Amino acid sequence: MITTEWAIAWARATPAFYERDPVGTPYVGRLDFRPAHAGFDPHTEILASDIPSHYCRVTPHLYTPEEVTSLLEATSSLRPELRGLTYATLLALLSVTGLRTGEACRLNDADIESGILQAKDSNFGKSRDIPIHETTLTILRAYAKVRDRLRTTTTTSALFITGRGTRLYASNLGRAFSRLRKLAGISTSPEARPTRLHDFLHSFATDTLLDWYRSGEDVQANCRY
Repeated sequence: MITTEWAIAWARATPAFYERDPVGTPYVGRLDFRPAHAGFDPHTEILASDIPSHYCRVTPHLYTPEEVTSLLEATSSLRPELRGLTYATLLALLSVTGLRTGEACRLNDADIESGILQAKDSNFGKSRDIPIHETTLTILRAYAKVRDRLRTTTTTSALFITGRGTRLYASNLGRAFSRLRKLAGISTSPEARPTRLHDFLHSFATDTLLDWYRSGEDVQANCRY
């Protein structure tokens, strides 16, 4: 049985949203399945229409070149050496390609044999090809060589690996990135959430659009896909 009291309590149990909306109902609108559920359980309550319900989309942080440089410099503090090297290369790649963190972590050594990266299992299970500049490819290949010298195991074909030699997963990046963000001195206003790795994608997209406008390119044609 789903009641109005339970629905609001559930919405308020989401701290990141509750802090920005003390009324505590930004997620209540996502319980749109309740009318259908009432067909199975007649005790299910339908929220009154006057209860506020909205979704707060996070405003992305647009990294400046100086902030990216500071983040890359901060990776030298990570240990072991392989870990710092991996994070430096990963952050640099995110900043110049617009890859999502999950896409970057799913890259394998075979993906850097050509100048096109294959972003596998992206949004909605789709994959996409991302052409990269020759300088980026050179850096990735240089990373792979040093990585192979520092690694202690060869049990994975992953491009980006942990200090233990296993594949790096996007779900495990948060703590290290939080430390790098602090060392780099990147802060936001008190009411805003901390900057994210995902903000590299927004920064890349924004910079690309601005470059197209400044160079007089046909932005609509470039965005046709």
